[in-house]
Amino acid sequence: MLTTMTCRKFKRVGIRGINKLVLLVMTILTSFALMVALSVTKTSVTLDEIRQIRRQPLKVDENTLAYSHNLLNDISQTDSNNRSMQVLTGTILNGGRSTGRLKLKEIYNLVVHGNAYQEVSTNNKHEHERVKKLPQVIIVGVRKCGTRALINMLAMHPDIVRPLNEIHFFDFDDNYSKGLEWYRKQMPFSHKNQITIEKTPAYFTCKKTPERVQRMNSSVKIIVIVRQPTIRVVSDYIQGVVKHNNKDKPPFKDFAELVMDNGKVDQFYKPIQTSIYCVHLSRWQQYFNKSQFHIVDGDALITDPYKEIKLIERFLGVSDYYSPDNFYYNETKGYYCLRWGKESRCLGENKGRKSLYPNISEPLIARMNEFFGPYNEIFYNQTRHRFKWETIT
Repeated sequence: MLTTMTCRKFKRVGIRGINKLVLLVMTILTSFALMVALSVTKTSVTLDEIRQIRRQPLKVDENTLAYSHNLLNDISQTDSNNRSMQVLTGTILNGGRSTGRLKLKEIYNLVVHGNAYQEVSTNNKHEHERVKKLPQVIIVGVRKCGTRALINMLAMHPDIVRPLNEIHFFDFDDNYSKGLEWYRKQMPFSHKNQITIEKTPAYFTCKKTPERVQRMNSSVKIIVIVRQPTIRVVSDYIQGVVKHNNKDKPPFKDFAELVMDNGKVDQFYKPIQTSIYCVHLSRWQQYFNKSQFHIVDGDALITDPYKEIKLIERFLGVSDYYSPDNFYYNETKGYYCLRWGKESRCLGENKGRKSLYPNISEPLIARMNEFFGPYNEIFYNQTRHRFKWETIT
C-alpha cells in the first residue's frame, strides 16, 4: 500500500516536472525561431513597426510589462566609440531624438530587458533607482491650444518624463474610483532627479478636477496653455468637423449657426464656454496659489517657441537645456519643428488643417472678439499678463 502511494506521488511530480520542462523548451525554441526568422528576413525594423508590436498585449510578469510601456527617457554611454545612446521610452524613441532603425540585438534587449540599448539585469543598481511617481506637474489645458506640441517640446528635456497617453484620471469617475495607486502606475519610470508631467486638457474645464488634484498634492505645479479665444473656438469647431465627417454622418452645421443664437454669441455652445478662460481659472485658483500656475501663451509658442519653452524651464526648476538650435521653421508645414543635431521631428499631418478653416466673415469675428473682451480682461488680471488678443493676426 505504501509503495503504491509513493509511486503515484512520484508519477504526479514527474508529470509536472515534464510539463514544465516541455513548456520551457517550447518557449526557447519559439524565441530562437523568431530570432532566426528576423535575421533571415531583416536585421532591423522601423520605429513605427516597433510601436505596432508594442501595442499588442504581452504575457509577461508585471515588472517586465511595466518596463515595456514606461521606460526612462534617459541617456547612457554604452559603446566602444563613446556614442551617446538613448533608451526607448514608453512614448517616443529618444524623446523624439531618433528616426533610426533598431538592430536585432536591440530588439531582443527591448523585449527581454525593456531597454533597446542596454541589457538590464535584475542586479543592475539603476533598476532599483527607477520608480513610478505621481506627477509633480500637470498640464491641465486648454484644449486646442497646443497642449500636444507643448508636451512634445518638454519631452525633449532629459529631466522630464511623461506618460504615453492622456490619463483622464481626475475627470473620469471610473478612472478616479480606481485610486491614486492606479494613477501612479500609469506614469513612466523615472529617476530621482526627473520630473513626471501628465497632460489631460479636459481637466481645465471639469468642475470637480481642481479639488481632486489638490487632494492628491496641494503643492503640484499646474501649466495652462491658452490661445486667442476666437481662434481656439475655430480650431475646436474644425476638430468637430473632422470627427463628424469620419463617422459618415450628414454634413456638419455651419460655423455661424453654432456660435450664434438669435443674433448673439451663444454662450452655451461648449467651444465658446471653453474659451471663457477666467471662469475655469477662478475655480482652480480656489485650491492652488497663483505661484503654482504657469500660463503659456499658445500663440507665442507658435511664433517663438524657444522663448516660451525657456520660461517653462525656469518655472519647473529643471536644468538649462534648450537652445535656439532645437527649433526650426518648416516652410512646407508652416510651423516650427523640433531638432536634435541632425535629427528632427514635426507634429503629425493632422496639425494645421488650414484647408478646413471655415469661411468666417469679419463681422462675425468682430462679434466674437467683442463677446470675449470683458472675460479676457478678467483673465489678464488673474494671470497678471496682458495677451495680445484684441485682434486676430
